Amino acid sequence: MTTPTRLAISAQPPVDYEAAAFAVQWLRGARHLAVRSAPVIALVRELLTILRDESVPAPQALLAARRAVRLLGALTGNARSDDRDAIEHIRVHDRVLDEEDVTSSVESVRFANHWLRGDPAETIRTEPVVALVEGLLGSMLHVKVRPEEVYERLRRTVRVLSVLVREDRSAAVSATA
Repeated sequence: MTTPTRLAISAQPPVDYEAAAFAVQWLRGARHLAVRSAPVIALVRELLTILRDESVPAPQALLAARRAVRLLGALTGNARSDDRDAIEHIRVHDRVLDEEDVTSSVESVRFANHWLRGDPAETIRTEPVVALVEGLLGSMLHVKVRPEEVYERLRRTVRVLSVLVREDRSAAVSATA
């Protein structure tokens, strides 16, 4: 009778170095570096995919956005910076939109319509919101954007998204009354 041989099985699972780097950055308080890590970028990319995917029901997309905002909000929580400093870095366009420009932007009108009618599930799927998330993802992936700038853009994006995905309790109460 032969004795069974032991297979060479590693006692440790393979290390995901990107996840480990995120953990180290987060735990050491380097939020501006942690927001550009693989797990955070993957979360933003997946959110963008869900928002664009018309086969995902709108309520499910809204739930995913709420979850993303809660997690991203934890990454940016208690970090208040003065927006007046950031205004200096924003490039101002040389023209002002007129009413015709606004009405010709179908997605902007759609955004306003859904938001004002209290339909957050459809609001988050409009192009202005998708463009906001897409811009954030682009910043995260662009090598020339400094980590501090990416962090600030994430903070601003989360602030806007948190308003868009917030549950409107007063609307829910009036709808049931």
